[in-house]
Order: sequence, then C-alpha cells, then structure tokens
Amino acid sequence: DGEDKSMVDKLSNVLGAGLYPLGLSLLIPIFLFNIVSEKEEKLIEIMKMNGLLMRYYWINFFLFNNLVSLFSCGLLYFMGRYIFDIQFFVHTGWDIIWILFLGWSIAQVSMTAFMQIFINSSKAATIIGYLLSIFSTIVGQAMCTLIFPFPMQLPKILQAFPAFAISRGVYLIGNSCANHSSCYR
Repeated sequence: DGEDKSMVDKLSNVLGAGLYPLGLSLLIPIFLFNIVSEKEEKLIEIMKMNGLLMRYYWINFFLFNNLVSLFSCGLLYFMGRYIFDIQFFVHTGWDIIWILFLGWSIAQVSMTAFMQIFINSSKAATIIGYLLSIFSTIVGQAMCTLIFPFPMQLPKILQAFPAFAISRGVYLIGNSCANHSSCYR
C-alpha cells in the first residue's frame, strides 16, 4: 500500500510538471485577444481622444492582467496544496513557488504586450495565442525532459523565452519532488 502511494505521488509530480505550465499559459490567448480587439476596434484611439494618457492605459493593462494571472496561479496553488495534497506544492517552499508564479505572470503579460504589435486581427490573435501557449509549453517540456534533463542546463538563450523558463522551473521542482529530495524547502 505504501509502495502504491509512492508510485501515485511520483506519477502526480511527473504529470503535474508537464501540466502546470500548460495550465498557467492558457491566459496568453485571452490577454492577446483582449488587447488586439481593443486595437482592432479602435477603442484605444477613442480613449485617447477622450483624454486617456497612454501611460495610464499600459499601467492598467499590466496591473489588471497581472492580477488575473496571479489569481489563477493562486487558485492552482490552493487546489494543489490544500485540496489535492500534491507534493509539488506541499513540499516546495511557498516563497519559491510564488517567485516562479510572479515571474511567469510578468513574463506572459509582457509577451502579450509585445506580440500585439505584430497582430491586427482578433481572430488571428486567438489562433496565435493558443498556438504560442500550447505549442511552446509542449516544446519547453519536451526540451526539459528529453534534450536537457536534470542535471543538464537549459541554454541561457532558451531561458529568455518565458514558456521555456516556466517549463524548466516547474520541471526542476517536479523532478526534485519526484525523487523525494528536499523540493527546495
């Protein structure tokens, strides 16, 4: 019975390490759709004509989307730690996880602000957003597990892409938890 529980814990950490970044990256299409549709329907221009300074628009964009992202991270953390009792959350220091989540939140909002420059259609934004979030997360997980497994380092140039960085961070923590080591606590 103890061996079965150990196998379930190991499986949940390995599966979770692949699913957490995917779940966290699914906000990218929503953020991208919102900002591109505002641009497409000239809502930003209307707001500027009514006196909105662009710095306040961007402050609002970053604060609101980061709060939405952190709320979803908090929901994931709460469910993983207190409802499902997943080792990834239980045995990893909350500060490590929240630094990872905060960095991811800032990175994904910044990435959507950058990507909207190149996209003019909200339909294209949705498609590109889903391709970007799902495809890049799967590629990041594949690189972490197949090409650069622990203890190898992910090259710095690849760590500059946010989806690869979050995949690597979650992979390292999940790998540590799967091997029943300290999980950075």
